[in-house]
Amino acid sequence: MMTDNQVAATKKYLTIDEILAADDTTYAEAEAWGGVLRFRTLDAATMIKFSEENKTSEKTAGIRILVDSLVDADGKPIGTPAMRGQFMKKNARVISDLVGVIMRMNGFSKEGVDVSAQIKAAGGDKEKLDALVEELRGLALQIEQAGTDKTKLEAVVIAPIEKRREAEREARKNDSGKTD
Repeated sequence: MMTDNQVAATKKYLTIDEILAADDTTYAEAEAWGGVLRFRTLDAATMIKFSEENKTSEKTAGIRILVDSLVDADGKPIGTPAMRGQFMKKNARVISDLVGVIMRMNGFSKEGVDVSAQIKAAGGDKEKLDALVEELRGLALQIEQAGTDKTKLEAVVIAPIEKRREAEREARKNDSGKTD
């Protein structure tokens, strides 16, 4: 059995200088508008600013995080706050998909909520669509309240999705076991 000193000797513990010097930016790409867009992970200061701005302007949160994450092929930021209004005129579904990529790469969700499937399932039923809108508003509020706390975000977003999927699997399993 190894002693604590032997275990410590096999690990490389970083100094503060090594931590601060480490380049921990990662990148993701997504296709949209006939080409490839590149995004970077956001640093803690940008995420804190994003979270604080959400308290006053939650409706533009997706656009803001998209613009802040957008980089060129060399990883240099190319988005500016002045562009936010221009992106507001782009296809909402495309923006939503891109924001999903950005949120996942920043560790805020493992899977996106497939709103389009829920809308299709509601069809033209106004009551179902209104209920879905209210559910999404509630989810947006919970996400905003969770801020940048990954554990809280996973509890708000991931756990309900996994619970719903498990219920759907059980329902399919029960349906397949029925005999007529």
